[in-house]
Amino acid sequence: MKKVTVFTLMFFLLGITASLMANPQYNLRFELQKNDGHVGGNFEVKVQMNADIQDIALGTSNFVFTYNTEALETPVMVKGPDFNSGIYQPTTLGEPVPGRLSINIELAAPSQGVNISTDFIDLATIAFKIADSSANAALAWRVEIPNATVVFADDEQSILKAGQLSGMDIVLPIADGPGNEGEIIKDFIVFQNYPNPFNPVTHIKYGLPKQDEVTVAVYNVQGQLVQTLFQGTQAAGYHILGFDGADIASGVYFYRVQTSGQHVVKKMLLMK
Repeated sequence: MKKVTVFTLMFFLLGITASLMANPQYNLRFELQKNDGHVGGNFEVKVQMNADIQDIALGTSNFVFTYNTEALETPVMVKGPDFNSGIYQPTTLGEPVPGRLSINIELAAPSQGVNISTDFIDLATIAFKIADSSANAALAWRVEIPNATVVFADDEQSILKAGQLSGMDIVLPIADGPGNEGEIIKDFIVFQNYPNPFNPVTHIKYGLPKQDEVTVAVYNVQGQLVQTLFQGTQAAGYHILGFDGADIASGVYFYRVQTSGQHVVKKMLLMK
C-alpha cells in the first residue's frame, strides 16, 4: 500500500510539472521609440520581455526576429538589457541572414539567472536606418528552425514556452505637416499627430527654433501619464516621434510637447 502511495504521489508531481511547462511562461513585444519617417532617418525599437504568470529565471537565450530589408537597413544594438550584471556575458546582436536579427544573451553562472517578473523589461534597443519610408517595418518573431527564438531557464536545460510574441507591422510614413529638414524654424510649433484617428501607431511632429530641453508625453482623459516618448536635449529643427497604442484601449488621448519655456497639448483618437 505504501508503494502505491509513493508512486501515486510521484505521478501526481510529474503531472503538475508537465502542466506548468505546457503553459506559456514568457511574452515578447516591440516598443517603438523613434521613427523619423524619411529615407536616411532613424527607426528605433525596444525589445521587451516579461513573465506570463510568475517569475522565471532567465538562462542563455536567443531572441530572433525578422524585419523588412526594403524598409530598414544597418541594424545596430544601441543599448543592452535592463539587467547588466556579471552573471551574463555582454549581450550581442547577430544577423544569421539578411533581415533576421538575433539578440544573444549568455548566462555565465548557471542557476543564478535574473528573475523576470510580469512587468516588461528591456532586452535591447535596436536602431535602423530607414531605406524606404513607404514600406512596412514588418518586425516579427521567428519561431521556425533554423534560427528560431529559444529561451532557456537558468538551469540551462529547460526550454521555456512562449506566450504572446507581438510583432510590429507598421508603415514608415513621413509625418504630416509642413517643413523641410533644412528649414530655419522661427517659432516652436507642434503639428497634429498623423494619422489621426490611428490604429495602433501614430506620429508626432514638432519643430524647435533652438536647441532645448524637451519632454514629449501621452496622457489619458483622466490626466494620467500613459507613456513618456522623449525626455532630454534636442537640436533645433523638426523632430518626429512614434507612439504605439497596441497595449491600451481605444479612446481619446492627449500628447504634450514641453520645452524649457512653453508647451503645447493636442488631442488624438485611438480607434481599434
